[in-house]
Amino acid sequence: MKDGRNYRDPLTIMAMILDATMGISKTHVMYRARLSHAMLENYLEKLLALGFLQYDQKTRLYSRTPRGTTFLKSFSDLLDVIKEMEGKQLAVVNLLQQKVQA
Repeated sequence: MKDGRNYRDPLTIMAMILDATMGISKTHVMYRARLSHAMLENYLEKLLALGFLQYDQKTRLYSRTPRGTTFLKSFSDLLDVIKEMEGKQLAVVNLLQQKVQA
């Protein structure tokens, strides 16, 4: 926690933006990802440069590209592995504490 707010790392923010973007306006992306306008501009620029997002000049909407979808799926899979490992780590810690107390 920083300044009473939850800290979100850059990859999590990118994933939140990608998760929100399927033919959506910049304002709606900003609200769904809970970002300031300045932060959103920074991340949209990065995601466009990486080829994870595309912007339609005519409709003024952002959409996730297949590459962005692949990143989002890979990121989600990674989070699942981390959660699984944390669960196993907690089980080992509990087992060790039981052994120490016995």
